[in-house]
Amino acid sequence: MTHTLGLLLSPASTSPSNGAAEFPFNQPSADIILRSSDHVDFHVRRSVLAQASHIFADMLSIPQPQNEERIRNQCLPDVDLVEDSKMLRRLLLLCYPVNKPELEPLEDIVPVLRAATKYVMEWPITLITRNLLSLVPSKPFRVWAVACEAGLDTVTQQAAQQLVVATQATSSNDKRAPFRTERDLLKGVSAGDYFRLLALLRLSFPYRNCPLRSLSPVSSSLPSKYHEPSPLHFMPYNPAPD
Repeated sequence: MTHTLGLLLSPASTSPSNGAAEFPFNQPSADIILRSSDHVDFHVRRSVLAQASHIFADMLSIPQPQNEERIRNQCLPDVDLVEDSKMLRRLLLLCYPVNKPELEPLEDIVPVLRAATKYVMEWPITLITRNLLSLVPSKPFRVWAVACEAGLDTVTQQAAQQLVVATQATSSNDKRAPFRTERDLLKGVSAGDYFRLLALLRLSFPYRNCPLRSLSPVSSSLPSKYHEPSPLHFMPYNPAPD
């Protein structure tokens, strides 16, 4: 199980190190090293990892063979991870009892969430979810896009509802302007999430004023009837049983 997640507890150092990470991951009280994909060493405590992650708890519970060279040189065991140092630092800071970093830009949250999910870290996922929800009133479109890519359904729904409210309240004649300036955010959004938001906006705006109408990812070379599918196209042919 640990092998499939990219974890490797090395009996001897097999990858070069580019140096130790900054505080608090350079303390002498550490008893294990997490080495990032760009070879930065994070000196951490086993007890913190075990509390934060079931995956690490299981891995660290496996007895490891004694290595004479490590004992002689007083070297800590190390674990090679596939995450880079920037992302790993953000993730570990969410696990440690220290001040939490501002998760900006929001696009950087997605890889942190994916790693937290992979290592079954409930607390970081909860903290990030709370952070995103607090940003919904001020950045609904950006939060919606990040939540879609990260698979946070509750955040996605709240951000979409706030997006409708914010768009209705705008005084601009062109209600598509904020979507056009941040259209790059749609790169990580699935077609299904995009069309669900489009359907929600259609319920609130006339067709000619629909904010996302001109941002459709569907090729303009297709016949026009394929550009604006009827909501009936997404309904089952047979009604669901009572």
